[in-house]
Amino acid sequence: MTKTFRDFKITQKGEERIFDYRVGLPTYGESLIDGELRSLGFNGAGYSLVKGGMVYPKHDPSTITDLEEKCAFFLEIDGQSLISFWEFVDSEVSDENDENDENEIMNVRVILRHKIRPVEVVVCTKIDGSGCFSRWLEIKNLDSKPVALGRLAVMSGMLELTKNWRKLLGKKQASPYRLGYFENTEHLHEGQFKWHDLSEDCFSFGGRYSRNCFRHPFYILENKAKGTCYAVQLAYSGGYKFTFDFKGTSNDGHLAYTCEIDGFKPLRVIAAGETVVTPEVLISMVNGDMDDAIHAMHSHIRKAVMRKPHGEGCYLETCGSPELAAKRGFDIVYIDAGWYYPVGKFWHRMTGKWDADPDRFPDGITSLVDRAHASGIRFGLWMEPERIGAEIGASGIFDSHENMLSQTHTCVRGYGDTKKGGQYNLADDSCLAYIEDQICSMIEKNKIDMFRLDYNAVLELMPAFTYRMQDGYMESNDFRYYENFYAMFDRIRNKYPNVIFENCASGGGRSDLGCVKYFDHTWVTDHPIAPRSFAITNGMTMCLPTELVDRLVTSMDAHTMASLEFQLYQLMFVRPTAHFPSETPENPLQIDKFREFVEIYNSFARPMLPTCRIYHHTPSFDDCEPKGIGVLESVSENKDKAMLGVFALCDPDLREQTVRFKGIDASRNYKITALSAKETFVVSGYELKYKGVTCYIKGALTAELFLAEAVSE
Repeated sequence: MTKTFRDFKITQKGEERIFDYRVGLPTYGESLIDGELRSLGFNGAGYSLVKGGMVYPKHDPSTITDLEEKCAFFLEIDGQSLISFWEFVDSEVSDENDENDENEIMNVRVILRHKIRPVEVVVCTKIDGSGCFSRWLEIKNLDSKPVALGRLAVMSGMLELTKNWRKLLGKKQASPYRLGYFENTEHLHEGQFKWHDLSEDCFSFGGRYSRNCFRHPFYILENKAKGTCYAVQLAYSGGYKFTFDFKGTSNDGHLAYTCEIDGFKPLRVIAAGETVVTPEVLISMVNGDMDDAIHAMHSHIRKAVMRKPHGEGCYLETCGSPELAAKRGFDIVYIDAGWYYPVGKFWHRMTGKWDADPDRFPDGITSLVDRAHASGIRFGLWMEPERIGAEIGASGIFDSHENMLSQTHTCVRGYGDTKKGGQYNLADDSCLAYIEDQICSMIEKNKIDMFRLDYNAVLELMPAFTYRMQDGYMESNDFRYYENFYAMFDRIRNKYPNVIFENCASGGGRSDLGCVKYFDHTWVTDHPIAPRSFAITNGMTMCLPTELVDRLVTSMDAHTMASLEFQLYQLMFVRPTAHFPSETPENPLQIDKFREFVEIYNSFARPMLPTCRIYHHTPSFDDCEPKGIGVLESVSENKDKAMLGVFALCDPDLREQTVRFKGIDASRNYKITALSAKETFVVSGYELKYKGVTCYIKGALTAELFLAEAVSE
């Protein structure tokens, strides 16, 4: 087992307290001085920030007083910015013990109380020694009346100081930083990672409020002078904004940052005596490259974020008949949108009444479940419980529940007539109870093994632009909506521990960890068409571990571009889903390729994915339809197996491509199988890692997949 280290300590120097968090080699520090909790930034070499009673190395809080964002969090109550006048109350440290794991998770709670406003904040940090930690706040209203939560930055302040950066990099550089994030925010454009140079200025990006919903709240930040690299994401399904403020002097430079909840204000009304828990920020920091930072984050997500183990591995899913699915080697057969409405209707206009169409399913859904079980596989069913379709709304089913629909600032949100459709408002407790009952009834009535959640109202930016009246305030729906949503699925998962829960929101509209941690895996896009499909797979496996990422082959026009190998080899790195309409005659050549894929996936890829490390050889693309070559690599935990995929995108400029395995053991020998070339050979790990193997490119949108397996000779 890989050794890890985690530690927390408080050092007091006069009236100042310094909080030291060590998460493996990285160390993060904060200082409570003059009533302000200030970020002291990171170092990646394992040293405590405190040495001999002094802040070390020279992270003196007095040097950051001119930063726009210096405090470790930002909180606004009733229009007042509570950045100062905090006093230390207490700290608590506890371990989450696991008898099968010698590396416990440490939970740290630093309790602060405001001297002027009756507000208490608990700064919560979860550490597991992976090089990544989670941070969130618990905000308690100690007043006798409700208060309004305005601006909220869960984590902020100074990230790091870079001394002599101009001398190290030269005068042509605007700053030592480059920032990578997902370029697009629109539906079907998820995961296009691209680098941007930061200048000496303030820069921000966001989503789900200031921009559309399909940009995962994630970024990578590299310092080209110091060699530090950060991977950061916010576990929240609502509006967010990341801000960076680089302030350079003649030689030195400070970078301040915020991870902020974005939306209409107030974000949340806090009742008297109530405690509000914010979303988590995850930060991994390394002296290394982006792959190292991603590996640290994936390790932390697997160990400390996801609510339960990921089941039995990476399930193979398909639509179609249970018997055909079992014959082709799949684990789950499911019915997507459409089982609840009669022929001739539109699926999205009929959501809300969850009874199987008697004409198409005269024996109900349970007969299909029985057929699946008789074939040795599981059965899943789709549902979109958060939306009421226009034709269902017109039927009068909710005439007495109009208050359940979300409202904008002018009217009830819906399709034309306000009573004919719209989105349920989960921020309302009575609506929440109704929807939770609908979900539980659907699961129990149909006896399903997999619940597939969809959420297409995300295309309308709901609930970011809706409100509810709360204690005299026009409260934004976003924050409370997702508080209730997360709590609901936490209860439902506990109630049905043997049901697999799959998350989808028009593809990747809700792929954040705030949502995903309550599900076994997530649908990251509705776009399976090459070459964009590779950019999506490439990007989304940066922010989410591979076993959480669903990708599709065959349907939704995937067949219109790329070779079948290109499509199938991508799925080796994630959770595969395939659609086989039962009315389509079988093509034996196609079926043979699928049979080979299923056999290799089950025997080679599937066992390693839940603990593997993934390497992104070609991380950044200038366009959502990428050109050139794309390369992905996955390596097992003990380095006995690895996969390296070479994907020729549009307009590949070379017919030969030499690629090197990054993650294997150079001291071992490996048997290499080139699937497309149908060749097997043995080569040393040293050759593979430091010299590489040559792949011959047949043309655009073709691919080669190298499987490496350690051998004794």
